[in-house]
Amino acid sequence: MNEHIAGDRMRYRVRLQMNMVPILLLSVLIVTLSFITLLTTRTDAFQENIMRYRLRVVYEFSKAEYDTLERVNLLESARYVNESKERIFDFIEGTEIPGGHFRIFDSEGTAVYTAGGEQLVPEQDSARQGLTSGRNLENTLIRYQVGSKDYLIMYDYLESWDWYIVVVADRSIVYKDVDRAVLLSVLYGFIAVAVALFSIHLITRSISKPVENMTQTALAMRDGEYSARVSIESEDELGELAQAFNSMAQDIEGNFTQIRAKSESLSLLASFAAGMAHDLKTPLGNSNTVISYMDKELNALMRAYEDGKLSNMMMKEYFKEATDAISILTKNMNQATELVSGYKTVSVDQLNREKRWVDLYEYVDEIIHTLKPRIRKANVIVENRVDEDIHIWTYPGAISQIVTNLILNSIVHGFENTQSGKIEIEARREDPYIVIIYSDDGSGISEENIQHIYDAFFTTKHDKGGSGLGMHIIYNLVKSLLGGTVKCESKLGEGVKFTIVFPDESHIS
Repeated sequence: MNEHIAGDRMRYRVRLQMNMVPILLLSVLIVTLSFITLLTTRTDAFQENIMRYRLRVVYEFSKAEYDTLERVNLLESARYVNESKERIFDFIEGTEIPGGHFRIFDSEGTAVYTAGGEQLVPEQDSARQGLTSGRNLENTLIRYQVGSKDYLIMYDYLESWDWYIVVVADRSIVYKDVDRAVLLSVLYGFIAVAVALFSIHLITRSISKPVENMTQTALAMRDGEYSARVSIESEDELGELAQAFNSMAQDIEGNFTQIRAKSESLSLLASFAAGMAHDLKTPLGNSNTVISYMDKELNALMRAYEDGKLSNMMMKEYFKEATDAISILTKNMNQATELVSGYKTVSVDQLNREKRWVDLYEYVDEIIHTLKPRIRKANVIVENRVDEDIHIWTYPGAISQIVTNLILNSIVHGFENTQSGKIEIEARREDPYIVIIYSDDGSGISEENIQHIYDAFFTTKHDKGGSGLGMHIIYNLVKSLLGGTVKCESKLGEGVKFTIVFPDESHIS
């Protein structure tokens, strides 16, 4: 059962997590993709601007050289034209392109100049034709693939020299930092997912744990642990829910305690009734026997009278037997009357919560007498050592229930595995208090259990019908009704001792 309940709680937490994980993963994916897209787009735009700017600078410088030659009429001089071209090529050498270089083709596709001496784009007819086909792609960033490599290419046509000035960049070099950033962003994405999953675990646990605690507490209450409460760990809505749950649990415990307390009282009254029936059996049986015998003797005397055989000796014998019979009947009737009176006093006090004057010694004697059937059956001796001069103004019902529960606890728990036992009940006046000391020589109470004996429904006899309310009732009666304290001292194998102290109100009655 417990494993099934734990499984249900785990499934609830897993469902909660599974509802949150897709949202988290989708959010991280969107953020990562947005970052990569933004990074790639910005890099493309940045590279395009650089290539366009460098291309325009080289274009303007080359055009200016041509215009100068044209202005001074030196275009026909091969020497000056070559010097001008050398200046252009030197200028290009000093113009850096990230991850690339300049190339110049003429309209025939012949390579005029390659910067750095390295050809990123092989001199193939297809490549040259691709670069020089049509002028509608001038100043446009073109992605060009040769073999397995990708290149970024931008060109402009300089009509003065009949040149195609081409800027070529190896995309892998240009995007090296971008690729590293993408890898880092993916790594950070995984880290973000891991952190988020851990956060989800903490969040779902913070949500599910109070629910699990309330479920566990409700199940514990279902199983009879009415003192179980939910631990309040926050002041949010879940904390308010836990407080409301605890308040409801407290009301349930209070109501159930009252019901069980009344049930205990009725159970004790039933026990008293059974004890009274048992104790009355002897005097009433004796009385019935005497009455039957005297009835028989009276009939014999009447027959002797009718037959004229009644003698003086017969009359004297009958008078003697009648006198003895009346004496026996009187003794048994008095005993029955005392039993009924004692049971009536104790049973009525059990149900009433009214103060009256009590002779404590005689009252404890009456309580012991009402429990005699249980005491005899357990082979226990109960000694009444109450001081005989204690007359107090108190709640006799509380005293009756306290002493009764203590004796029954000793019989059920202390003398469970013994052949006999002894109980002593002492009481004395220690102004301004009344001190009652109850002790037995039974099996005692363990240190672990002694801390919980006053808890409602705590018992080691659940399997034998123990209610766990006996000591709880004693504690409440002493504290709430008598306004006193109760202290328990015990060790395993050394019996138990209860010291009950409450104010003596005799002087204010």
